[in-house]
Amino acid sequence: ECYSPICSGCNLSEYKVVEMCYYNNEGALKLFRQHGVLPMSVTCPRCNKPCTLYKQKNTLSWRCRGTYKKYTKCKKQRCDFSVSDNKGSFLENSKLKSWQVLMLINSWLRKHFCHSSIADNLDITHTSSVAWRSSCSEVTQFWFNNQKPIGGENIVVEIDEILVAKKMEGGNCKMKIRLFGGIEHESKKCFVVPFVEENDTSVQLQRHNSSTLIQLIKKYIVQNSILYSDKWKAYSLNKEGYIHKTVNCTNNIVHPKDLSVHIQCIKRLLRDTKEWVRGPGFRKQYLKEYISRYLFIRQCRKGEELHNFLIETAKLYKAQSEEETASVPRSEENNFLIDTEMIYKMEIEEKALPVPRYENSNLEEVSDLENSDSQEDSNSDEDLISEGDSDSE
Repeated sequence: ECYSPICSGCNLSEYKVVEMCYYNNEGALKLFRQHGVLPMSVTCPRCNKPCTLYKQKNTLSWRCRGTYKKYTKCKKQRCDFSVSDNKGSFLENSKLKSWQVLMLINSWLRKHFCHSSIADNLDITHTSSVAWRSSCSEVTQFWFNNQKPIGGENIVVEIDEILVAKKMEGGNCKMKIRLFGGIEHESKKCFVVPFVEENDTSVQLQRHNSSTLIQLIKKYIVQNSILYSDKWKAYSLNKEGYIHKTVNCTNNIVHPKDLSVHIQCIKRLLRDTKEWVRGPGFRKQYLKEYISRYLFIRQCRKGEELHNFLIETAKLYKAQSEEETASVPRSEENNFLIDTEMIYKMEIEEKALPVPRYENSNLEEVSDLENSDSQEDSNSDEDLISEGDSDSE
């Protein structure tokens, strides 16, 4: 579902984005505007008139050339309000060009993201690539934290855990972290969380016991749901407001009495998540970032990864801008904000807006993106062979 008032849904494959925006700064800017990452219009907080977008060298800024009265009994003054086009957005303080940022996001939304490849093809440093990866991870974590709990009355949710172990060269296990997850039987809505606690200075492992599991279940699964799990004694859920059914699991083989009661879907989800996060350079402090990135990409239909990511980016920075605006004091003498360069009003009309008018620039018009029907997810819900997690890894 598209929440953007501008882009009603676009289907862009990885190579189509490269074809459209590689070394095309104007095309990348337009794509950002169509998804609300950059503003389509800015209203001056002083005189309440629309600003005009100017280009000076390699920077874009919104400027107001209207007039206003500072006090009631005074002459009108020329308004010199100006604000950067990137202020308060995902591109704020960026030293990269817009097309470079878009290409990096496009590559980060794929499974095999490589810093060295990004640095070579986009002509950026390894440090910049790492910093932008962290910024992208903030967006997917924001998306995950705003997901509603799954399940509900008469809705079946499968739950299970899996062990993620990091081994040293000698074969000894250096670190063990368990992942806990749940997935709805029909809609395939899911969640996966690690057994870790984030403190101010470090990330510590949580105990893998009944109390911790019940806390996670209450947080991520709605009560009165029907839960399917193995017969581990820690799952004492009937007294917690859930309908609990179990499945026999021996030697990684499931032997259900009722064929409709199984946990194959959650086992596959946890196996895929484990394969995704346990790559080179695995660090436990970034485990939640790895998981949220995987779940975000997994829930997107084919070709809609970039579209959904830009929509979530616009939501994140819009929420941050509203929080900052609410915390800024107002002047008693004047009827406008004290720091007009830091706080500005971005208005996007409910209907699609035209491309902003550029003055004193030679920007070429970029053709509109071609909207195409979303492709239905081709993943089938076939039965899977159970493969339990191995604690010996």
